[in-house]
Amino acid sequence: MAKIDPKKNMKMPKKSESTQKIDDAFVLSINTLDLNYLRTFRAIFEEETVTAAAIRLNTPQSTVSSHLKKMRALFDDELFIINKSTNLLSPTEKGRFLSLASIKILKDVEQILDDGNAIAEKFTYSTPRTFHIVADQYAYQVLFPAYLDLQHQIATQIKYVVKNLERHVSTQEILSIQLDDLEFSLQSDLMITTEFFDRVELESEVLLHDEWVFVARKNHPFDTTIQSSLLSTLNLVLTDKSPLLSVVDLLNRTKQKDIKLNVIATVPSFFNVASSVARSKNLIGFIPKRIAESYQGEFALRIIEHTLETLPIELRLYMSRRKQSDPAIAWLKKSFKDICIRGCE
Repeated sequence: MAKIDPKKNMKMPKKSESTQKIDDAFVLSINTLDLNYLRTFRAIFEEETVTAAAIRLNTPQSTVSSHLKKMRALFDDELFIINKSTNLLSPTEKGRFLSLASIKILKDVEQILDDGNAIAEKFTYSTPRTFHIVADQYAYQVLFPAYLDLQHQIATQIKYVVKNLERHVSTQEILSIQLDDLEFSLQSDLMITTEFFDRVELESEVLLHDEWVFVARKNHPFDTTIQSSLLSTLNLVLTDKSPLLSVVDLLNRTKQKDIKLNVIATVPSFFNVASSVARSKNLIGFIPKRIAESYQGEFALRIIEHTLETLPIELRLYMSRRKQSDPAIAWLKKSFKDICIRGCE
């Protein structure tokens, strides 16, 4: 007698076409979804406006808008539409589906973080230890002054060797060499940078967000908002990290304009931009907002508003997944996150 496969004739309930599309899109997209985008989505879902979500997350509104834009592209859906009667954002069908899924995902992530904090608590920072950290110039200027000042007060036995990422290895080299080679050559426990590296061997987490702004001397004659049509009239000083050239390239390609930048000088650091602007009567610089704010008093700078769409700055912490169970590294990671939650002030 032939055997009967009970699964062969079993009729499974069919999903609706729209639900199946949502499921497929979610499965395909979740693998490339940054969890920070998911947190942003939840904040918008619960607050119902981008402005309120930005306040809740203590994040620039441009960053929230950028995250939403990327999620819309990723899921091929608006996710939210404006309710004309209330002027609030209401979720689409896919938006409601993603909201339910995000609750479980974020809850699982919080549990993982709690487990990481438990590991960190096993480390006694009164024990002598030297940490090796690689950082870019943004982390040097924004994060480390506040962090080291605090740690020198409470963890007197801990020493830090901090190396400049740009001086040791380029982005292309990091992407091409093996992780073990990177760790060996830089002797690092952590890497903190605004660069984005998509490597399976590295665990990454966003520490803080920032945005690009224009700066000038307080007595600079420019007294209006900078728009794309005004870019060619400015005398600019930039760093090689400035995204302004790519912004102009995008404007030229999408709006068929011929905007040319009048770049007077390209300097190696944000400090050089600020000092150059401070010494000049007509130069305008383009640097991260947090750095601009830290230099306002020293160089008598003012921040000029602009309407350009630039990618938000995300300062990320990277560590080898093999070091996740090391209590000392877990403590180091947690202490950086704590200082960022306090605002790096």
